[in-house]
Parts: sequence; structure tokens; C-alpha cells
Amino acid sequence: MAGLAACLPFNVAGQTLAELLGDFYESTPNLLIGVVRNGELVETAAAGMVDLGFGVPLTDGSPVNIGSTAKQFTGMALALLHSRGELWPPFRL
Repeated sequence: MAGLAACLPFNVAGQTLAELLGDFYESTPNLLIGVVRNGELVETAAAGMVDLGFGVPLTDGSPVNIGSTAKQFTGMALALLHSRGELWPPFRL
């Protein structure tokens, strides 16, 4: 949590993810967060609704479609490899 806390513009020391999400629950489609430390899932939190029309809340066990979010991770991985000179063959970006 210390890494996340350093990126946020407010103090989150000692708060759980659920406390940080606060009143996010009622009016948003959904937000699902997982924290992985040393390769192990150590905390999860869910907020918002699975279905706004029916008022079904999201839980950390709700199935979700990740959509196109993997593109950002792939792009960042390629940028890191490029910055380290580890792309093979040596593509130019």
C-alpha cells in the first residue's frame, strides 16, 4: 500500500481499500481493485454496481469483462523492454 499511497494526492496511511473507496458504491458502474505483493493477492475491494438498472452491487467475486485494458500493460512492458535494450529483434519505437 505504501507504493500506492505515494501516488495519491491525499493521505491514505492505515486505510483499507474499502475505506478508500468510501461512497463510491452507489452511483458508479463498477471498480474492482486487487493488490498483489510478492506474487500473492493480498487485498481486494469492489465498488459500484454490476447493473445500475437493477441495483446489483459489485463484489470482489463478481465476474467482470476486462475489455481492452490489457493493451496498456502490453505497451508499458514493451516500453520497459525497449528502455533496457532487451527487445529482440531490436525494433525501433
